[in-house]
This record gives sequence, C-alpha cells and structure tokens, in this order.
Amino acid sequence: MLEVITNMQKIPYLKNRFLTATLSIDGYRSESPVIVRRGDKSYIVARHLDRGNMEEYRKMGLLPYDSEPVYYRPYFAFVPITPPAHGTFDEAFEYVAGDDRNMKIHRDMPIQLYEMFDRKFDISMEDEIPVPLKYLYKLDRKTVIEKFAEGRDIAVEIAGELLKSSRDREELLEMMETAEDDRFELLDRLMEEEKIDWMLFTTCLGVQEVTGFGMDNFSDEEAAALYRRGSDTVYFMSAKVHDGFGTEEILYEPAEYVKELIGNDAVGIEEQHFSYGWYKAFGMDQKKWKKAQALARNFRLYRGDFNLPYYVITSRTGAFSIEKAMEWAKKQVMEGNPVTEKEVGFKQEQLAAEFAKENKIPFALSKYWTGLHASDRSVTPSYAFEHVITKESKALKFDAGLLLKDNSGILRAASDIARTICFEECGDIFYEIADKVMLEMVEGAKPGITGEDIFKATMGRIEDFRDELEAVGMIPTEKVEEAFKRDVGHGLSLHEPGTFWFERGAEMKTKTGMVCAHEIQWSTRGFSIGTEDNFVIGKNKGLNMCRD
Repeated sequence: MLEVITNMQKIPYLKNRFLTATLSIDGYRSESPVIVRRGDKSYIVARHLDRGNMEEYRKMGLLPYDSEPVYYRPYFAFVPITPPAHGTFDEAFEYVAGDDRNMKIHRDMPIQLYEMFDRKFDISMEDEIPVPLKYLYKLDRKTVIEKFAEGRDIAVEIAGELLKSSRDREELLEMMETAEDDRFELLDRLMEEEKIDWMLFTTCLGVQEVTGFGMDNFSDEEAAALYRRGSDTVYFMSAKVHDGFGTEEILYEPAEYVKELIGNDAVGIEEQHFSYGWYKAFGMDQKKWKKAQALARNFRLYRGDFNLPYYVITSRTGAFSIEKAMEWAKKQVMEGNPVTEKEVGFKQEQLAAEFAKENKIPFALSKYWTGLHASDRSVTPSYAFEHVITKESKALKFDAGLLLKDNSGILRAASDIARTICFEECGDIFYEIADKVMLEMVEGAKPGITGEDIFKATMGRIEDFRDELEAVGMIPTEKVEEAFKRDVGHGLSLHEPGTFWFERGAEMKTKTGMVCAHEIQWSTRGFSIGTEDNFVIGKNKGLNMCRD
C-alpha cells in the first residue's frame, strides 16, 4: 500500500521550504514535493529545481520520515547534474511505486494529481470532511471594480517618481494613467472562448481577483468565489463572517447551494489547487467541469497594465536592493572578509526596507522567494544557507522576487529579478554579454511576437558573441539554440509560473500590457550565472521597469 501525502495534510511546512511551491501561489499543491510512504520506506518526490534545498535539508535532518529524494524534470545545465532526474513526475512516481497498485490519499490532494493517479492505481481515501464554507456574500461587479481602484492613484504618483530618470518614463506613465479595469469583460471573453458558463475560484488569488477581497484576509480552504459569465453578481463564500464586507447569508449546505446554481452548465476549476475533497463535496463528478487554471492565469496576465504602477514599485525596490547587496558582498569577498549567503540575503531585505522608507512607499512589500547561492555549493536555484562565499566560489547568483500588497491586503504585483557577481574574469565576460543581450531582448519585445520568437532572438544574439565566449570557455561547442534546453523568460501573472514562456515551440503571442520577465540563466564550468529584468509590453516595444 502506498500512502501519498500532499502538502497541506501532514507536511504544511514544505510549501515554505522549496522554491517550486513558493513560486506557485495558485498551484502550490501540485508543485510541492510529494511524500510517498511504501511499507517502511519513504520517498520525497520533487522537482530537480529544488535539489539544492533538498540536499541542505537532508544534512539538517529536516526531511520527513527520513525520506529518499527522487527528482523529476531535470534542471538545465550544459554539464550533467547529479543526482540525475526522471523526465516527468509520472516517471519518477513509477520508480517509487514499483509494482504496488494500491494507494491511500488524503482529501487535500489537488484534482490534477488525483486524475493522474486514478488512471493507474486502486485509490482509497480517508473520510471526507464537509466543505467549511458557511457564509455567502453577493457582490456587484461595480463594487468590485471600485475596490480595486482604491489607492491606485497614489501608486501611480510613486511609480512616476521612481521612473524620473527612465528613458521609457513617458510611455510607462501614459500606460499607467490610461489603463482601465476591464477584468469582468476580459473574464467573460475568456470563458466564452473555452465554452465555460461558470468559474469556481478556490485559490486565494483567484477569489481575490473577482471579489476585491484581499487574499491576506482569509486562509486556504476558507473561501471560494463563483461567477457566471455575463452576470453582474459574484458569489463570495466564506468560512468566517467578514465585518464591513456586506450583509452575510448563512449557508447550511454550501455545496448543495453551488450545485443548484451551476445546474447542468459547464464550470471551470483551478485544477492545480482544487482539492479532491471539495471536488467530491461539490459533486463535480456529476458536473460538466473543465480545467481552467490557465484561463485564471491569463485573466491576470492580460491585465498587467492596470497593476503596472505596483509592478514598477516592486521591480525598482527589488532591483535596487539586490544590486546594492551584491555590490556589498563582492567588496567583502575581495577584501577577504567572510560573508555567508544568508548574510547577503539579510542585507538585501534591509536595503529593500530602507528603499521603501526613503521613497515613502505605503504598501506592504515582502519577500516572495529567494534563490541565493554560490556556484561552489549549488548550480541549481536554492535558498540561502550558512555557506561562506570566497573567491573560489566562482560566482554568487541572486534570483529573487518581492510581493506588493496594498492596504486592503490585495496582492498587486510580484517581481522576479536576477543579478550575479563573479570572482573570475571569464565569468564577468559572459555576464556582461548576457546582460547586454537581455536588455536588447527586453526592448525588442514588441506586441504580436511569440515566445519562441523571443527565445530564438536571444539565442541568436548570444551566438553573435561566440568568438569572445569561446576564448574564455563559456559557450558550448554546438550552436547555442540547439544546446540551450530551457526558457529565457516568462509572463508575470501576479506571481511567476504562468502560461506564457519564452521558449522553443511557444506559440502564445505578446500583447500590450503584459508584464513579463526576461532572463538568461547559464550553468557551465562550475559557474551558475543569471541576469533578469522585469518589463511590460508597450505599444511598440518592451519597456524596462528595472533600469533607466
């Protein structure tokens, strides 16, 4: 008998200890490491991206049940990374399961994983727990729009000041000042395209975006929102009474209420989060339901221009604090003063707080995730540990994001910015070239081009520098476009993972108003190097929010 333990049941701390789970605000249940118990043996199945974290936690004795790590989806580097990883989650899980076809699961398992397991295993589940929702609020679309407008004029003013030296200032200001909040019109169009009549939002972020009720005000499994395409009403259901939010109606059978509203219509769910327990309670096995996580993410991605002032504030704070922390770290190392990865992280947090204070930013800025690691400790992304950085470390990469929430607890923006310091000349040569290419690609990101277009243009420009890079051994012998097996950026849908990637085969096209991140990540010769900026697709080009 296999027992599969997903994030919230017995191991809630995993969400905050691994990058993949932290990055996926609306899908962490599917991205978190999975614990599998098989007899007296335990495994932890995780993305190869989290190898650096996993190794440190194993040394510290923090892995549950003394689990053996099993990795999937190999992280890209030009040289093999050991231990190796299985190609997919399915492959990794088959290795763990062996011949055992009996599986016990828990009610919090996301429906995306349940569907995968249901095809191959004989599944049993613990006793179902009733849906905890008890109170109902009926919200008018107009009221929701008004809620999101609160405080935005202040954000525009602050962003304008932060951009006073930016060469893109006028275009960014025009976009911020003219953007309209068309969230419901957009949601209606996306639902119509997918033939979806209702959307049932259960992630904190999804609920927030259609109710105007900040995700800081409720916990997971304590709220849901239901919206019918073209309706003027949003149904907000909560486990708690929220004073000042409106007159509540007590629901004695919330699941039955939802079933009756939906009837025989098609309903979309956020499958990476929507739990099997709720799936059964709401009777989704008897409904026409569709996977709509991508729809929910595009619903946020396509409205980046409305949140643009908040993105500018977050990006400027992040870029300043990371760059200054890295300057401090390099000075310490070159002068022979011991400094650890964690100390560099603390320095960045201190600088971010000082920047917010100096620029009178009234919003809550918090650490979202931090990949901070010396190359001699890990070439895969990793949280900072008590690792001492020296000249022999080759490089220190700081790839991190901040979240910005307004005074109502509404998440308004996220950043994703990377900088690197190198301790050898060959590393500096590559980093300067990569940074130059990245800045060119940001400016060249005009509306109407595909993610693959951006990928190929990036690879082509790096190839243009082959002679310089071959001279210092920082480029593969084969053509870069063929050797490079990862993306060079992505959209920012209020958090990092989304639907839009700059990678081989990506057909989705850029649209004016999309907020994105362009990055070049390079691991070779013991170096892990990265550079990354945030930008928005303007009318005719990409507009960089991080630099002047």
